[in-house]
Amino acid sequence: MHALSSRAVLHSGHGQVKRLLAVTSFSSFYTGIIATLCYETIYPRLAAIAVPTQSAMVRGIFSSGVDNFLHVPFLYMPVFYFWTCIARGGSLEGAKRDLERNWRESVVSCWAIWIPAQTANFTVVPVRWRVRAMNAGNLAWIGWLDAIAQRGHGEV
Repeated sequence: MHALSSRAVLHSGHGQVKRLLAVTSFSSFYTGIIATLCYETIYPRLAAIAVPTQSAMVRGIFSSGVDNFLHVPFLYMPVFYFWTCIARGGSLEGAKRDLERNWRESVVSCWAIWIPAQTANFTVVPVRWRVRAMNAGNLAWIGWLDAIAQRGHGEV
């Protein structure tokens, strides 16, 4: 399926190739560096300080809250919109406009998917496997987020 969808994107025009490369490079950078740092180091340390309890559920809810209500709206979404716009050859002004236009829908869509998924991830998945578990869902999520971002560009 992935080979078919990649082939369809590659044969659908130069703009689609740039779009594919923009989203792929963003996901590689963000999950490879930022998510790994957050999920394996920062969130476990914050949870140990903020909720020094033996309950994995409480730590999972706390970490999901930090991720979904602080990290996603104020770091992840801006980086996504600026990175992908610039990578497609757009401008900083265009990225800012796209972020402002789509921020609310992007964040609310993220919460619908990732609050339950991340709560489970941070509750039951061992720390060393959390980025991998998130990447399993990210395959579908990044396509959804890209579709939101491309509305109004005639590329969806």
